[in-house]
Amino acid sequence: MPQQGYKTEVLGHTGVTAATGDSMTDTGDGLTFRDTFLKSFWDPTASVTVYDNGSPVAAGDYTIDYFFGLVTFDSSPTGPITVDRSYFDLDDLSEINGLEATMSRALEEVTVLGDTAVDRLPLLTDFVASLESFAQPIADFDPSGGGAKNLLDDALESGDWLALQIDPDGDNDYVYRAFVHLESLPVSQAVASVLQMQVAALGAIPDGAAAIVTRSWAYGTSAPDNS
Repeated sequence: MPQQGYKTEVLGHTGVTAATGDSMTDTGDGLTFRDTFLKSFWDPTASVTVYDNGSPVAAGDYTIDYFFGLVTFDSSPTGPITVDRSYFDLDDLSEINGLEATMSRALEEVTVLGDTAVDRLPLLTDFVASLESFAQPIADFDPSGGGAKNLLDDALESGDWLALQIDPDGDNDYVYRAFVHLESLPVSQAVASVLQMQVAALGAIPDGAAAIVTRSWAYGTSAPDNS
């Protein structure tokens, strides 16, 4: 069904919180456990320790989805499952009034003589987003205030990467999440109109990220019950 655009939420990370001993919930298969939704976008450059019934689990006995705070064990754990990890603090980007985002995978044709159909090899993934805003480039995208400001132009100047979340219907359910670098912050204004800024964000795997992180974006959820 059609989706009302005004419900869409675009969030950027304004900090990282390290937390220990938090409980994880079985997704239902006895192998994959999830973090709560608001803590489920994990920093891939920070260490993670998973515990089964209070004992650390060897890193080789499970895999991690950093985009959605999911831990999948190779075999059924005893439980309960707890985790030490760092997650992104997300806040609304200021005054976003337009969004265009493309998640893609490059395809290379590998058709050879004798094939009966065109064949293509899936290669690298990519993420490209353009955000339109009424805010100036120096606008603080941490509307809660307090502490150091998180400025879009600072991120562009420093080359720091950002964690980005796009929630199409604003219900904390299925979302797009990506690691990005800002490429440009052009500003335009007509005499009879308001100032507008366009933010170009391109996908990139953060320096120092865990080896298991092989893409810059993902679409999905960790919270079927919106918790």
